[in-house]
Amino acid sequence: MILFSIVIPTCNRANTLKSLLESILINGYDKNTYEVIVIENGNKEVCSELCSLFFTQLNIKYIFQKTEGFSAAEARNIGISNCNGNVVIFFDDDVVLKPNCIKEHLLYHYKNGNPKIVFGFRNNILNDKKISSKIGSIEEDDRIKLGLELTDKNKLWYYAYTCNLSIDFSNGKEYFDNAFKKWGNEDQEFAYRLSNKQFDVIIGKNCLVHHFTDSKIRSPFLRDKYGLHCDYRDFLLSRLYFLKKHWNDSDLRSFIIEDLKMYEYKNKRWARNQTSNTNFDLNEFIKLVDFNFE
Repeated sequence: MILFSIVIPTCNRANTLKSLLESILINGYDKNTYEVIVIENGNKEVCSELCSLFFTQLNIKYIFQKTEGFSAAEARNIGISNCNGNVVIFFDDDVVLKPNCIKEHLLYHYKNGNPKIVFGFRNNILNDKKISSKIGSIEEDDRIKLGLELTDKNKLWYYAYTCNLSIDFSNGKEYFDNAFKKWGNEDQEFAYRLSNKQFDVIIGKNCLVHHFTDSKIRSPFLRDKYGLHCDYRDFLLSRLYFLKKHWNDSDLRSFIIEDLKMYEYKNKRWARNQTSNTNFDLNEFIKLVDFNFE
């Protein structure tokens, strides 16, 4: 009987995917009690052969979806459509699990109460001298340091990243919005919608993964943090779509607009500042980002 499903979107990263699959094995569950669904989205199959090497150890299914551009939401939805477990755990292909990570996720879901979203933390393993000369050093997840911000139960969805996230689908499956075609926000918008459907958003303090971080990382926040060239435009396009989709929620609208005030177009790219723009004009901002808000 399948008790839970693990969904992993990937794209041409067999090396890190291999490390993730090995760490799933180390978590020690009987292969007959869970399934691993790997969705490769891109223009060619790279990870099929790797997945076949794990057939005897894991109940693993490989699905190839030919896509162009960023399509993480679509890949996860394919995984959801194909999963059989009531609890679905999402991991990104560039993380490795700590030995009790899966157990810690499941403990939350097996408690009584409302259906839940559980987000765990990721520590960054620095694997590039362009980021740090201390190769292999580990930095703690910034969300752990947020403290009081994480006590605002109405905003916990904002910190629910799908690199390490589990959801209870026992009352029916929920899906990401495939319209997110740029990096970022698809996981936060998904968690926001579920929280409005009375899902409890839970901080999985002991649900820990390590995240391989190098100079090819896509996150503009991490690129910014490590002094790499970055441009927040794709993220802002996704954020504006989030805002447009839920415009009638005045609390959310204010929350997102306050965040947008932190961004500025300078030196031919979008950058994030440390302070808000006091002269912020949303209509001008939308025009400058070149987003269709109609």
